[in-house]
Amino acid sequence: MKNIIGYHNTEKMGYSLIDGKGPFTFYTRKPVQHLLGARVWAIAGEGQPRRYFLGGWFIVNEARPTDRDEFTNLVRGTEGKTFKPMIRLDQHAWFADFRKSQSNFSLGLLAAKDEFVRHLEALAAQATATKGRG
Repeated sequence: MKNIIGYHNTEKMGYSLIDGKGPFTFYTRKPVQHLLGARVWAIAGEGQPRRYFLGGWFIVNEARPTDRDEFTNLVRGTEGKTFKPMIRLDQHAWFADFRKSQSNFSLGLLAAKDEFVRHLEALAAQATATKGRG
């Protein structure tokens, strides 16, 4: 399965990843049709100094053009997981290398290296496992 990083800049978009339109939709200028079936990891950047969070993940089942001027395409999914609260990422030792591998999240939807997917999967599994505990 392809693993893609989707970055949401809260200030630029004007709404929070989780409390806004949801982490299961990403807008981009890039072509998207080849992303059908891929897993998108929804990463949010908020505040100054910047803090980074994992907001969720989803499997792309829709990839199409939009009527927006700035972001001409979108990917969307209905299967996935949202993390409330979002999982803080920038406090992990591997995060600086991850951010560098993603060109500081400046290139839009971008493939994730396997070594970083394993970290994201571990955080997602841990959050899912602890969510139901009282």
